[in-house]
Amino acid sequence: MSTFQKGATLSARPQGAPSRECGNSSSDDSRERLPATRRSITHKFTINGYDGYIIVGLFEDERPGEVFLKMAKQGSTLAGFLNTVGILTSLCLQYGVPVCCLARKFEHMRFEPSGWTPNQNIKEAASIVDYIFRWLDLTFPAKGHSTVEQNLSLFGNLTDLDSPNEKMGAPEDKP
Repeated sequence: MSTFQKGATLSARPQGAPSRECGNSSSDDSRERLPATRRSITHKFTINGYDGYIIVGLFEDERPGEVFLKMAKQGSTLAGFLNTVGILTSLCLQYGVPVCCLARKFEHMRFEPSGWTPNQNIKEAASIVDYIFRWLDLTFPAKGHSTVEQNLSLFGNLTDLDSPNEKMGAPEDKP
């Protein structure tokens, strides 16, 4: 039975909760937006024969600020799901949520497609989401750790699987 009274208004906000406008309000200063022109990193990946791309837009200080995801051979359900993951991840990054926090929540999620990858740092992915967030965590470590360029060098040439130590960043003897 409904307890809605005639003349009452519906509100998604509990009574007494502070009102917060959502949108392009100038009063929303906690969201850091990316500049109109920005650098980005594109990473191609394969999970059990399914090819995909992660495109990460960067702030001027090399922090990730937006994520776009694309899979080859995707249907409308997978495309919508990946768009949703990308938008939610982008908003989290723009509101200051560290990549490592997102990675801890979303890595090791298990669903199809899953399987082996040619990436020596992420040999097996439990799902697309698992791969995405583990890659983001490796590429964009918490402050005080390696730089983006140092972490990208870990991935090397992923088609050459003969020398996994080079891709893992193992030190080499140099004269």
